[in-house]
Amino acid sequence: MTGGTRRKSRELAMQMLFQAEVGKQTPDEVRATFWRAGEDVEPEVRGFAEDLFRVATANQEKIDALPAVKNMPQGVRKVIQGDAKWQAELINNFIIAVLSGLLLVFSTLVLLYRRFLS
Repeated sequence: MTGGTRRKSRELAMQMLFQAEVGKQTPDEVRATFWRAGEDVEPEVRGFAEDLFRVATANQEKIDALPAVKNMPQGVRKVIQGDAKWQAELINNFIIAVLSGLLLVFSTLVLLYRRFLS
């Protein structure tokens, strides 16, 4: 396998990993959609890219536990996006809504009974 072939395989594997993370897809879904929409590649390139993608997804927890990933340089971080960002936003807004509701009920009771505490 030549250097250009390996480089192309690594590039395709990175694109597959990006699609899996951003699209919140399973590895099987990525494999099914990636090659359908992608360019025609040599079987050798495709096979090596598949192997890289399979190994990276199978060992994701080990990769995340590496010291180089845990101790990123200042300014480098894992970006929360997609569903994770939406879920964090939902939780924050739900907490705000619950607290606002409690405050409104309490203030209504104060206005009705003209007492702050019983």
